[in-house]
Formats: sequence, structure tokens, C-alpha cells
Amino acid sequence: MKDQFYIVDADVLITAKNRYYAFDLCPGFWESLSYHHQEGRIYSISPVRTEVFAGRQTEDLVQWAKGEVPQTFFRIVGTEDVMEAYNEIVEWVTGHERYHDEAKTAFSSTADAWLAAFARVHNAIVVTNEQSSPKWGCTIISGF
Repeated sequence: MKDQFYIVDADVLITAKNRYYAFDLCPGFWESLSYHHQEGRIYSISPVRTEVFAGRQTEDLVQWAKGEVPQTFFRIVGTEDVMEAYNEIVEWVTGHERYHDEAKTAFSSTADAWLAAFARVHNAIVVTNEQSSPKWGCTIISGF
């Protein structure tokens, strides 16, 4: 069994920056992410990086993602095994009657499905603030 590690969702980074751990108030939080990444305990994925770059009012977060955190922090999801897991998860979600169509679309068109697929393949633990909701979103990471 591979050693487990954590993968961080964009909402964790954005919420930390906006609420609890602003760069100027708590630089130790951001330093600890880099430290634990160097120790092989925490990562994120390339679709999360894309979401961070696309977000509004995240200029300092973008600067952190571009220059402060090592490039290896954002793992590539385009491997065959992750893509296969992604397809299986999206197929399961779209066939699940509990979730509304809007939630299914949101899940499969954001980093969420990629986080679930990457975690499944690499035995990782997803760190997110999201919760399962049949109407507004379907973070099904533990339900698959």
C-alpha cells in the first residue's frame, strides 16, 4: 500500500486566503503547505491550479501558486489510470438519480471529479470544504 497523502481542493486555498489565513496575517499557513509538500504529505492537482488562476480577487493566491509553491505541488491528472477513474466516477454520478442535473454538470466540469479520480488512484485523502448536496453540487468523493 502506498503512503497516503492529502490533496487540496481550490476552495480550501481560496477560503484560507479570504477568511482565516490571509498571506499578510498568517504566512505560516502557506509556509506549512510548502513544507508538508516537500515532505510528500500534501499536494493539489492541475485542475485546481486552473481554478485558482481563473478565480476573481485571488491575485495573491495566483502569485503564490506561480512563484511560492513548487511546481510539483500541482500534480498532473492526465495519466491513463486517473482518466479511467475519472470516466468511471463521472459515469456513476451521471447515472445516480439522487443528484440533480445541475449538480452532475458542476461536479464533472470542475476539479471535483478530478480530485476524486486522483484520490482513488493514488490512495489520497481529499481536503475540501464542499459537502454533498443533491440539488446544488455533488461532492461524492467518499460515496463512489
